[in-house]
Amino acid sequence: MLACGIGITPMRALLEDLPYAPGDAVLIYRAHSEPDLVFRSELDRLAKRRGITIHYLTGPRIPGRSSWLPQEAAAWRDRDALMRLIPGLASRDIFVCGPDPWMDAACAAALDAGLPPAQLHQERFTW
Repeated sequence: MLACGIGITPMRALLEDLPYAPGDAVLIYRAHSEPDLVFRSELDRLAKRRGITIHYLTGPRIPGRSSWLPQEAAAWRDRDALMRLIPGLASRDIFVCGPDPWMDAACAAALDAGLPPAQLHQERFTW
């Protein structure tokens, strides 16, 4: 699962409710700064209880690049970072939620990394 900003809300619910074995779920949670990581203590407790791997990625956006990664990871290619953080990515279902430009970059990276389109699930907040 990939979440950014308010996109953590539906991902947190999925992490609580979906049936998966310990070690099968991975959450990548992107935020501008540490204080912006909503539900962090709750997510850490859930991870311990359910065996979830969580990667917290914080920091400003990469200037001049449409990327889901923070500036400190600018040396990484978007698809390579996903493949490193989510072992066996192409065989998983990937859920993505966050701001549209961030989601566009994350989804493009997942597909570029070999994820079949039918395994990509997006929750977009539009009004």
